[in-house]
Amino acid sequence: MKYKLTALSTTVLLSACCGGSVPSTAQVNPCISEVGCATPGAPLNVTYPYQLSTHCGVLEIRFDGRVFYLESLNPADVLVGLDQPIDAGTMVLLSTHLAEFRDTAGHSIRFVDSWPGLIGQSYPYTAQVSSSNQLRDARFAGRLWHALGILPGVSGPPYGNGQDRFTEVPGSLTLVSADRATFTTPSGLAVEFVRTDPIRVCD
Repeated sequence: MKYKLTALSTTVLLSACCGGSVPSTAQVNPCISEVGCATPGAPLNVTYPYQLSTHCGVLEIRFDGRVFYLESLNPADVLVGLDQPIDAGTMVLLSTHLAEFRDTAGHSIRFVDSWPGLIGQSYPYTAQVSSSNQLRDARFAGRLWHALGILPGVSGPPYGNGQDRFTEVPGSLTLVSADRATFTTPSGLAVEFVRTDPIRVCD
């Protein structure tokens, strides 16, 4: 599955950075659709209306004139139960580098303004192999990763019922750098991944 995060549904820009007055928690942000509002300036602990685009999953958002990344390493851990394709709620800056989305159903998701995960650290990860024996793009640590090879001897299930299916392969994903990662199986098979642009047309 690929991603497309639209600017309108994922961007909230603040009146403070537009030269307006600082809004109270009850005020609607007048700069919600202003693309020129690019300078950070949100006060802490003030909530703003926010629409979270969820149709293609969530890896990164724009808030306070900058990019925030999903704090959880694995998006599947926190995105269950959100409304599709857009979940309406609020966003609040809890600290200089931490924002939190809350929806009316009680879900809360935290975002940080730098990529999560430690370089050189290996994390448990289950890769998916498609019917074409290709590894599915990995959504992990605030980034979308594309495999540069296949796992020898590992085949995906046949295409069926009008959709692709996947063979799951447990292993670990090691962040080699900000742009490169390596997936390794318990038997020692390894495939290199490179960071790719998450703003893509999704399936």
